[in-house]
Amino acid sequence: MDASTGQTSPLLRSSDDFEALTPSVVAALMAAAADVAVVLDDEGVVKDLAVSDTELPQDVFENWIGRPFRDSVSVESRDKVKRLLSVAGEVGAVVTQTHVNHPRPGGGDDLPVLYSSAPLGQGAVIALGRDLSPIAAAQRRLLSAQRQSEREHQKIKLAEARYREYYQLSAEPSMFLDADDRVAGANFAAQAHWSRTARLLGRKVADLVAPADREALFELITEARRSRGVQSGVMEMGRVILAPLRQERGVVLMRVCEPTAQPATIPDRLARVVEAMPDGFVVTDGQFNILLANGAFAAMTEAGEPPEIMGTSLDRWLGRPGVDLSVIRTALAETGTLRSFATVVKGELGQVHDVDVSAAKVTDVDGDYVGLSVRQALASDAVLPTRSAEQLADLVGRVPIKEIVRETTDTIERMCIEAALELSGDNRASAAELLGLSRQSLYVKMRRFGIVDVEDPGA
Repeated sequence: MDASTGQTSPLLRSSDDFEALTPSVVAALMAAAADVAVVLDDEGVVKDLAVSDTELPQDVFENWIGRPFRDSVSVESRDKVKRLLSVAGEVGAVVTQTHVNHPRPGGGDDLPVLYSSAPLGQGAVIALGRDLSPIAAAQRRLLSAQRQSEREHQKIKLAEARYREYYQLSAEPSMFLDADDRVAGANFAAQAHWSRTARLLGRKVADLVAPADREALFELITEARRSRGVQSGVMEMGRVILAPLRQERGVVLMRVCEPTAQPATIPDRLARVVEAMPDGFVVTDGQFNILLANGAFAAMTEAGEPPEIMGTSLDRWLGRPGVDLSVIRTALAETGTLRSFATVVKGELGQVHDVDVSAAKVTDVDGDYVGLSVRQALASDAVLPTRSAEQLADLVGRVPIKEIVRETTDTIERMCIEAALELSGDNRASAAELLGLSRQSLYVKMRRFGIVDVEDPGA
């Protein structure tokens, strides 16, 4: 140990202590210190072999002596044998950490060994190897555990999605009450039954029942929390069932069975249809704050149930912050509608969905409202060049492939630039952000394609 640096150094100061060691002792120490010790001549032929680890598969080392060492390794490891032999004739040279794989004669996983080599004189080389099988086995177990964890996580997500869909589509009004007896979550039936025009989330449960039923309801809630059991009672609004959640202390699920019959209105039916849609659907105010969202969009955001994302800005998940919503806002201001705008939805857990967004703006007495349909993009939605596959095939043999590729690339670039300029309302800074280009690069490409006579302010 070097006292000044704290690092391990060769045993140079004690080199005189090793002079008494005989060659046989040195050979025995090397064989004992390594899992595998191999002596090679100047041609790379195995002269001697010692395997100290009895747990290693012995069939791997059969018939090594007298054969080239490169014949005992896998194809991809043969160049590494040359590296082990490169120290021959170089006094004091050492090659360290050369990973070599030895195939099993009967098949199965290769035996990984980490070799270090040093010259012995007269062109001979000794290679000392350490068995890497335990590390490889640990890596395989870790990979298997990771895959199993991913499968289990996917099962949990699928189960959550199923229960969320069942909860939202249930015809019985259901909602979660927090420890302060406020509504912490509600399905569409509860929203339709109690609060057609106002937001239900966060309201006191006392405001939702008849005054004559409030005392009885609070007694049921208190008893459910105290006993940690299901309680029920009949009230004016129907039969009420209260169940405490074991995972969340103080939270109670309130379900109304056989509520007072109310005819379903067209908005109620429409809300259920929207919730059942496989594509995401969102309603926002004029500032793109979410007022309503269905389960499909909530699943894309990975942020929980639809009521939990209400009141949040759509910019948190949709597109690049400050860019894509600006393009949507500009398009809606000009025509009131937007069709098939390609963007992304970024989930809370890091997953990114490629989506196509169509939107429409409606102006009411209390302000503007925006409805957005968010459809996950399919692989077939990719942009294709203007030439068909048959037309491109006809050019083969008559036009060099470089020209075909260049023409196709130029066509796609021009189409993308024109589309970005149209979506951004000819705002070149926004168009450059949509394309992932600097403004100077956008100006150069616009001049190249003759789209418009531009002046580069940065020039």
